[in-house]
Amino acid sequence: MDNFERITCKEAGSASSCVLDFINSTSDICIHGFILMRHGKIFAEKMYRNFKADKPQRLYSVTKTFVSAAIGMLYTEGKLSLDDKITELFGRKSEYKWVNDMTVRDCLMMATCYNGTTYKYTDPDWVETFLGGIPTHPPGTVFHYDTSGTHTLGALVEKITGMELMEYLRNKMGLSDDSDCVKSPEGYSWGGSGGIAAMYDMARLAMLFMNGGV
Repeated sequence: MDNFERITCKEAGSASSCVLDFINSTSDICIHGFILMRHGKIFAEKMYRNFKADKPQRLYSVTKTFVSAAIGMLYTEGKLSLDDKITELFGRKSEYKWVNDMTVRDCLMMATCYNGTTYKYTDPDWVETFLGGIPTHPPGTVFHYDTSGTHTLGALVEKITGMELMEYLRNKMGLSDDSDCVKSPEGYSWGGSGGIAAMYDMARLAMLFMNGGV
């Protein structure tokens, strides 16, 4: 069960006709569901097909946002700096300067030293491909959508906390007890795409950002 307060559209300052227009306009889109909130209170929600707002589902790349939130929490706790070098945090040193120069901030911005995701699904260690890869440009200079950078940040969360990614977030922001994450071959939570959580958990994540970290 969630613990969100419900209010009417009118109490939220929205017209119910606008919500109905939204529902009608998305009728031909493969949408799992939606929750509309204002000031932390739900004024409209709807789930489609067999999805339920309180039941976990695969998050795919929304997982990246959960990883970024966890990194922000560790930063607030003083357990890392955004300017910390990724290789140093893992106790590694690459033969390539650009890899060694890569920071937590670069990974959060998807401005790593690589021109794309470094691992293949058949690789035995996805973090190793990121820490030991051949760079293509200096970090912090080019945006490239990069799942391996976020996966490595998720692994970093687990390395620092000694907890699985979703376990840490359950403790910090009250995710549902059955939130989980698919694991990568080396055993870390798949921070780039493997998250499993309920729609209400995504609402909590949205509130975290909307409320300045609370």
